[in-house]
Amino acid sequence: MEVVWANRRREDCVGCEGGEQRGAMVALLEDFRKKYGERFKYSCTVDGEGTFIDAGAIARVTQPTPSPSALAPAPVQGQQAWGLWPTAGTSQKSNAVSQPVATVNSDTCSYHSPKELVVSDEHDPHAGADSKPCQCKDTDGNPVRGGKNLLMISGPEGFVKHFTGAKVWGGGKEMQGPVKGVIGDLKKQNRSLGEDWLVLKM
Repeated sequence: MEVVWANRRREDCVGCEGGEQRGAMVALLEDFRKKYGERFKYSCTVDGEGTFIDAGAIARVTQPTPSPSALAPAPVQGQQAWGLWPTAGTSQKSNAVSQPVATVNSDTCSYHSPKELVVSDEHDPHAGADSKPCQCKDTDGNPVRGGKNLLMISGPEGFVKHFTGAKVWGGGKEMQGPVKGVIGDLKKQNRSLGEDWLVLKM
């Protein structure tokens, strides 16, 4: 997991550049880093210092079939980056086998389908022993362990809208809606971003 925290001023993220004094959020992130080691990285961007999140930074960390060990290192001051949350779902069927993400058909899967996510609201399907199993299939229609990398965008409404497009309303519910904005443009340029990643608007 890699987290990048965008800030307007350095005062908003005291301690992210190092040093003994840390704000509450940085202290929490540092605790996670100590607990999970190389599996967790964090960094900060600061508008006032000219460090921003842009399309190039997102493309850097969403290369085809990334893995935690292959993630680029967290940026130092003056660089740019974005956070990503790799994850994988598993089929409830014991005869399922692992497949590269690109070979898995997730169109009808409640957990891994980008199309299903568009109309998803806050009441997401629950994964567990009593829930509907993963519906991902291989090219022959056999059940496989599905999974997607997760790119989660959280922040003020304008921030989320810029990168992913706005959420939409339908049937009295606020839903995820299609991915637009900066990441939507990247998906048009990079097929693997659309196939291997689910984009969550928080």
